[in-house]
Amino acid sequence: MCYNAANMWRMAWVSPLPGADLNGSILAAGHQRTFRLPGQNKERQSLVRINPTWALTGKEPRSFTKTPLPVFYISLRQPEKPFEDLRPINNRIAIYTSHAEQLANSYQSSVLHAELAAAGEEFRSEIKYGIVVRVNSIDASASGSANITVCRIGSLKESSSDGSCSDGRDNDCDGSPAFTSASAAFAAAAASTDSTDSAAAAAESAATAALVA
Repeated sequence: MCYNAANMWRMAWVSPLPGADLNGSILAAGHQRTFRLPGQNKERQSLVRINPTWALTGKEPRSFTKTPLPVFYISLRQPEKPFEDLRPINNRIAIYTSHAEQLANSYQSSVLHAELAAAGEEFRSEIKYGIVVRVNSIDASASGSANITVCRIGSLKESSSDGSCSDGRDNDCDGSPAFTSASAAFAAAAASTDSTDSAAAAAESAATAALVA
């Protein structure tokens, strides 16, 4: 058996961090959630689990031993022989999916989607699930931890036409909501003491550009 977070959860050897067992009622579109991940084997509560219930159609086959959709498992894996004989030998954020339930007869395999080893790296799932995982920091030491941000995509691109630029959410999960720069540009235009038409037009143009960027 591969000792990844999905299989470890199925065996009830590890569980999600407090507040990190996520689904559609907890992880709203466009809202970021940040977590500190300890080493997967260092603490009993050590992973982030995301069940993308927002992608359910109601047509999925029902089963007691298999989840309708793949569930995402995110953990910090650290080299630790004999069970974590990782190659290359470095700490990394591992992202797996599995359809497994916590049942002895739930014979579901796990799938590795990404391994992130440095700050700034990110994983984006297929758009059906719209999950983004970004590494903020990762400690290379054997007892280190990592800081990650999880986000659920609400739209592929923020736009002023649908209000997604000004709703206070990071709808495209790029880490920088467009409304921030747009609001700053409009504030600068409003605060401008230059009364010339050209200056006012330039300020308005900058604000509009920020909205559609």
